[in-house]
Amino acid sequence: MKPNNHPITGFILAAGEGTRLRPYTLNKPKALVPICGISLLENAVQSLSNSNVPNIIINTNYLFEQIESEIERLKKIVDLPIFISREEKLLNTGGGLRKGLESIHSTNTILVHNVDIITNFPLNELIKFHKKNKKIATILLIPNQGPCTVKLDKNNNILLFREKSNDKYYTYSGIYIFEKRLLEFLRDDEAPDIIHAMQDAIKSGEEIFGLVASQKYYWDDLGSVNTYIEAHWEVKQANWEKQPCMKKAISIQKERTAKLIESGVSITGAIGIGENIKIRTGSSLHDCIIWDNANIQEKSIFSTGVIESTKNYTCVNTDSPIPDERIIKTIGKNLAEIILKPLSEQGSDRIYRRMIVSENKSYIWMKYSSKKAENHSFVTNAFFLERIGIRVPKILIHLVDSKEILLEDLGDVRLFEIEDNKEKVEILVESIKMIAKLHTFGKREYSKRSIPLQESFNEKLYKWERNYFREMLLEPVFQSSELWTDNINDECIKGQNLLHKCPQTILHRDFQSANIMIKNGLPYFIDFQGMRMGVSVYDVASLLYDPYLCSKSDTREYLWNIYVEEIRKLKGWIPTKKVLIASAVQRLLQALGAYGKLSRKDGKLWYKQFIESGLIMLKESTSNNEDYNNLNYLTDILLKNSEF
Repeated sequence: MKPNNHPITGFILAAGEGTRLRPYTLNKPKALVPICGISLLENAVQSLSNSNVPNIIINTNYLFEQIESEIERLKKIVDLPIFISREEKLLNTGGGLRKGLESIHSTNTILVHNVDIITNFPLNELIKFHKKNKKIATILLIPNQGPCTVKLDKNNNILLFREKSNDKYYTYSGIYIFEKRLLEFLRDDEAPDIIHAMQDAIKSGEEIFGLVASQKYYWDDLGSVNTYIEAHWEVKQANWEKQPCMKKAISIQKERTAKLIESGVSITGAIGIGENIKIRTGSSLHDCIIWDNANIQEKSIFSTGVIESTKNYTCVNTDSPIPDERIIKTIGKNLAEIILKPLSEQGSDRIYRRMIVSENKSYIWMKYSSKKAENHSFVTNAFFLERIGIRVPKILIHLVDSKEILLEDLGDVRLFEIEDNKEKVEILVESIKMIAKLHTFGKREYSKRSIPLQESFNEKLYKWERNYFREMLLEPVFQSSELWTDNINDECIKGQNLLHKCPQTILHRDFQSANIMIKNGLPYFIDFQGMRMGVSVYDVASLLYDPYLCSKSDTREYLWNIYVEEIRKLKGWIPTKKVLIASAVQRLLQALGAYGKLSRKDGKLWYKQFIESGLIMLKESTSNNEDYNNLNYLTDILLKNSEF
């Protein structure tokens, strides 16, 4: 059946493989990925239907059988003809449009909707505007969001489509309307790009208008897993009164979410719930999308990921040191082509491997367990930090069912391994400025969009840190538990009480030079899964008095002043030196306890070398400070009796 000849035809570009949404598009085409329980294809069809186009063409290629089956279902829902243009191989946007429109003769105007675009902008307004201005094409543009590479002239005619600039540019929305003669500008390729055709049309003297959407409208390109998950939060904040399909879908989502909460499942953040799912009571979901027919039989924590239908699951041994086959397929290799190398000694219970796939390409594969709840927060925290402008390794894949993460490889250089002092100080300064961002922007972002944090610093946690020192270092390493006196404990409690009175913000919690990787001369934060609320200076003290670095007093003073000045610029809470010392004491007691446990109990002897430097830092933090006379004396005794 061929499309009728109408003045306007709707066209949905749905043939692509959705590589940026892998591994979830390994078995499901991008067009059928659900948003709030309905497929992206249904959303696009309903959007075009609302704009009153008389018919729709949809191109298919990748896993076309699934898409065409969905099209048959949609034909029964919407009251307009839908036609299929199947491509034997992918023809790109321009080639796909050219092939799909071959059978149309009298229709001159085409309204195009990329299948992975979600917006509540009324498309009939775009049609009206295009008819009124009579240009060869009208593109819906988005302000202050996305890559912003489209340049306009003073009359809103497009000058350039793909140019990076600091000027006020706009983002190509993936929705546009054009006259059929635009196809004459397609380049003589088998798979031409429609953007190239538009750029060539402009060069020949044609005008293409950029219609800038008001910021009151919602728009997003669901081309990556992160934006796909985040959209399930943002969509529910938008107004869908003029799009009944999405309005109904969101209403159903609320019902499904409420039902799960009633059954004993904890739900927070961006959530998408499919049909016919089963989740074990006591499970926890944060920023998770669950597809139809998923069956979670064991109580677990799932954070920032997609839970596919059971038929798509690959059952894996959670203790396996080999990556899941979905990761292997996503990077386009087979296991025999990959070299897995363990990373340097780690203090965590997570497995890390470098995945070498070619001479100049590698990834970091991490497998975590459920033994520590904080392990589930790594990806969530990474996206949170990225949103506020803090450099972290890019998350490429997260399989929440098998608890595996594929990360950008930042290399092997950690901050404490930098030998050149000038370079080291420069990186320390940049790191201090970034942590100031977390302490100010982080708290503000958290107030808009909360994430699961670990237990806040409180009397119990402060006491645990002190006991960690006594139980893991003082007794097993020095056999001197009696040296911890009531006077020392009282000094520490006074410091704890001081910290209690200070404003609380979001902390990295393990902000030390071993957790700052260097790539191309820039610092990147790692091991941030333990983020929690506490006193900002705890992080600063962790780095300034870091036993891995043993920074000199003048360097510490220099960095402290930079932090205070940066906080002042960012309009955050400005701490005092007294708070810095109290934080340093707390942190060093915890760190020394960790070195004792890791070297003595866990057999990780690499950490033994830092016991002495940790004691030196503790002595320097308490010297010439009458608030910690007794602790300073204890440190003296340990240093004199140490054999490190």
